[in-house]
Amino acid sequence: MRLYMNYIDRTELLNDAQDGFYDGVDDDRLDRMINYASALMRRETRGALYSVDEAGMPTNERIRDAFKYATSAQVQSWVEADIIDQLDTGGATSEALVASSSNNGSSVTMDYSESTKAREHLLGGGLALGAMLLLEDAGLTSGKPWLVV
Repeated sequence: MRLYMNYIDRTELLNDAQDGFYDGVDDDRLDRMINYASALMRRETRGALYSVDEAGMPTNERIRDAFKYATSAQVQSWVEADIIDQLDTGGATSEALVASSSNNGSSVTMDYSESTKAREHLLGGGLALGAMLLLEDAGLTSGKPWLVV
């Protein structure tokens, strides 16, 4: 078994995004995120049934595309959430957010609870919405057999 079987390569990832989306992200980091996202796709679809080739890649083009685009969506979500520097540590290196400030008797309190919860979900290995929807649409997340007619 290959330790890193990826559903997308760096060139495909770059082609799936808007021009310049990954500017400033070095190739090593992109490759590591592709590795993480591919492993996450395998974990989330562990119960799915589909045919694979000798390398473990799905033989059905529709299923292969679902994995490819879901992997791309996951990597894009990490970049959009600006958490790529914290992926290796699961957020342990994240900086604190300033939630309130006061000046001359006036104060402002910001509510970061939704964004914090979403970041924790992604940093904890949760699927991004786009990735989840692509896998669900292909019938890969229910753990039940499905039939293409």
